[in-house]
Amino acid sequence: MSRPHPHPLALFSLAPINKRAEEAVAHPENGPFVSRLDDGTLALDIGHIRSKSGNTTFATLGRGDADIFVEGSSIAKIQCSFEIDVDTNAIMLYDRSHGQTTQVSGENATPFDYGRLRKVVVQEQLDTILGMGGQGRNLVQFRLEWHHDPDVAMEKVKNREGITSGYEEHPRLARTVIDEDTALPSRRETRIHTPGPQQLKMRYATIGDRLGAGQFGEVFKAIDADSGKLMAVKILKQPGRATQKQQEEWRQAMNHTLKREVEILAKLSHVSKTSKA
Repeated sequence: MSRPHPHPLALFSLAPINKRAEEAVAHPENGPFVSRLDDGTLALDIGHIRSKSGNTTFATLGRGDADIFVEGSSIAKIQCSFEIDVDTNAIMLYDRSHGQTTQVSGENATPFDYGRLRKVVVQEQLDTILGMGGQGRNLVQFRLEWHHDPDVAMEKVKNREGITSGYEEHPRLARTVIDEDTALPSRRETRIHTPGPQQLKMRYATIGDRLGAGQFGEVFKAIDADSGKLMAVKILKQPGRATQKQQEEWRQAMNHTLKREVEILAKLSHVSKTSKA
């Protein structure tokens, strides 16, 4: 029996895109996760049920002893997992398949690629489609429907262990003896491809409101899409209508200002480390 609305403690829901995903939602093993979205779609809620794999995991998906059962010969026993970055409370998607048959796409996608660990941040308006299995990593496809903006979601992750009511134990936990010290997934990092000679480009997404503004641009709170770490990003704004000479003067002034900012930040970091020593 599905819920008429997403569970109040669910952070997001997996809405099916294709028939194989609809079959996963309808599978009897996944009944406790099912709710109905506002448009009437049946989806799988993530976040309100304690994972069998430990407190740093929201859910594992696969055709083995996973939280959410996904059928298919090309689906791994543990295909992928949604986990918490314990330092920033960001929600990360890990590809746990040996054949590396998990992929993200959609709005502002930061797909798994060569030279990077097989994990990415998922949040509202970032990596909005999850695909798994098959040659095109699209045998089963879900759309991530978020119920909170990134700041609120991360705050709920931070406070999740303080929840005393409404948080449900996994209905199949009795089948498995859980050792919290060795529970899957471990904090191991999924293997990477051998990196090429090129320098990997940093990928990030902004979070929440603007932190400040200056002469040359605006500063936003952001998150590294590959590591889940928080950072501040300064987005530079070039002058509109300007002569070539004016543009060159702007670049020189900007470079001088940025150099000073970096030097100041370096000194602050050094002082902070010294004070802790």
